[in-house]
Amino acid sequence: MIAELYPVTIARSALPGRRLNILLPTMKPMKIYGGITSAIGCARGLFTALKDFSDIRVIVTSDDVDADSMRECATRLGMLFALTEPNDDVTGAVLVNLNSRRNLPLALRAGDVFFCHRVVDGGLGLSLAGLSVRVIPWSTEGRVSDLGL
Repeated sequence: MIAELYPVTIARSALPGRRLNILLPTMKPMKIYGGITSAIGCARGLFTALKDFSDIRVIVTSDDVDADSMRECATRLGMLFALTEPNDDVTGAVLVNLNSRRNLPLALRAGDVFFCHRVVDGGLGLSLAGLSVRVIPWSTEGRVSDLGL
């Protein structure tokens, strides 16, 4: 069993707008290196370059979020983040501590796009509660122009 995999319930949100969701195992400064660093940099570039994203949400899946994690997120992504619950669907830049709040459903919008640090088994597609969710796997192969966003 992979420790990072656990079931997540979802809740449909009626909020409009296209949100970039970044799935990362951690935001703890001492654990960010290599692939996580590259994924954060790429996600920042996507959010900046693609003007049709109205909001950004970082979802931390394997570590709890503390004050150092909040500072690291703000520094690496170049903006201030608010810490929210998984089921709070608010606008702006938000950070979700999914690791310790697994009991709450994750709010999903119809326009959500997910960018993952790593994708298990080479691919991930989600269709949750009637929502088709686009997942962009981080990879050293391919180009942003190939994503069709």
